[in-house]
Amino acid sequence: MGKGQVGRQAARLGGPTSASAKAHAPTAQAHPISLQISRIYLAYAIISAHIQSMTNPSLAAVLHLLRAHARIEEGFSGKLGAVHGLSLRETLLLMHLARAERERLPRVDLAKRLSVSPSTVTRMAAPLEKLGLIGREPDARDARLAYVTLTPAGKTLVENATATLERLSGETFSDRWSVQEIERLGSLLGRLTAGQPGALVG
Repeated sequence: MGKGQVGRQAARLGGPTSASAKAHAPTAQAHPISLQISRIYLAYAIISAHIQSMTNPSLAAVLHLLRAHARIEEGFSGKLGAVHGLSLRETLLLMHLARAERERLPRVDLAKRLSVSPSTVTRMAAPLEKLGLIGREPDARDARLAYVTLTPAGKTLVENATATLERLSGETFSDRWSVQEIERLGSLLGRLTAGQPGALVG
């Protein structure tokens, strides 16, 4: 491409031609200042958003809940796994079966109680079934419906795991909470899940 073609191409794109490059030099030197101002405005926007999030009580409460949930699930799963070979979610699955009528539930109902998808329940149930802790039972009136059932071995294990869960729960609050505060917290959190199926408390 010749110099004339370069100049015409630059003109079409709104850029300086080779002949007018020097005339536009002051504008090019001002660009870093504009960029700096833009960065200042961006930093101010980020700080403002951070301050707003910290002063929003609903967001702060949710963030505290998510952090507490992650901490509890990680800690409890590790200790339940070391003692009983179960994760916290697996323990809750067995607890729901133990409390259900005839100790059985359809996978869809289990998914609703655990707040997961039915496919997640299928993946969770597979190793428990191999261990003989749960089983499958077809519905006598609907061949398309199958129940997840709790076996005698699963019932024994979940009773022991529930005792461990009670101990871990007590340790969670033992160093900084009064009984009244624990009861108040439980009552407030219960309002978040009021009306949902399969409550394990209350």
